[in-house]
Amino acid sequence: MAEYDASAMMSKNGSKGEGASIISVLALVLSLYLPPVGLVLGIIGAASAGNSQSRSVALAGIIISVVLIALLIIAFLLFGTFIFHCLEYISQHGGM
Repeated sequence: MAEYDASAMMSKNGSKGEGASIISVLALVLSLYLPPVGLVLGIIGAASAGNSQSRSVALAGIIISVVLIALLIIAFLLFGTFIFHCLEYISQHGGM
């Protein structure tokens, strides 16, 4: 009986078959909850993708992370501007 070599069936990213790699899927999921972590994992997943499906999932994670990070920066800038103007108004008009 011939020996079965499981390592021959593994792709270079560690997953079996033609599915997306674990790092790429983690990048997609974490991009929704922790965008900086999703961005880093997306870059790692895209660089080590063994097939086009893994690369596509990693790219989706990168895109979602970048969009969410940009939206968070805009939200913080708007909130900071609002707070600054409120404090300036309070200081000019003698308190509340």
